Amino acid sequence: MAYVPEDAGQRTNHVYGLLMIRKPPIPGALHLAWPFIRRFTERVFAEDRMAVEAEQRAWDEQGRDCNREVFPLILDVRDVLRSNGVAIGPEPGCTGRCSGDASP
Repeated sequence: MAYVPEDAGQRTNHVYGLLMIRKPPIPGALHLAWPFIRRFTERVFAEDRMAVEAEQRAWDEQGRDCNREVFPLILDVRDVLRSNGVAIGPEPGCTGRCSGDASP
């Protein structure tokens, strides 16, 4: 899923997702399964939205990103965004372990 900010403050986002389903060999099976597929994807989007909103609340409370991310793909995405993104404002100082610090 991708989140694209819709406003300058990056407080409102539009979510884009892609779901690829192989057409089953049984005719009509996809149409029968569609309500379950839709419910599954709606639940995934809802859980993801809750996580994003929780991270936004944490940012608002702390004034910085102090997640201790360890997933390599997310660390790489953060590096790309930091080096190519447009800053919203001055980055506040971070005490203790902050974003990108995966060491114990």
